[in-house]
Amino acid sequence: MGMIKVAADYKKRGIDSGMDPFNLLDIMDIDLFINNEYTKALGVEEDDIEAAITDSIKVSQASYDGTVQLLEMKGE
Repeated sequence: MGMIKVAADYKKRGIDSGMDPFNLLDIMDIDLFINNEYTKALGVEEDDIEAAITDSIKVSQASYDGTVQLLEMKGE
């Protein structure tokens, strides 16, 4: 229901979002995660997600501060 106003606003301002706003819920409802049984069959091992997020934040901050150069999405 809320997307009716968004769509009307887009139309009024001549905006083409590139996506039908009425299909947003369908897109957001898609299962975006892969079942562990498939990843394990491929040899993927468990990872420390909290450590990975922490490392990512540290590298992002270091990049912002100019103390690290980013190469291929890795802090060097």
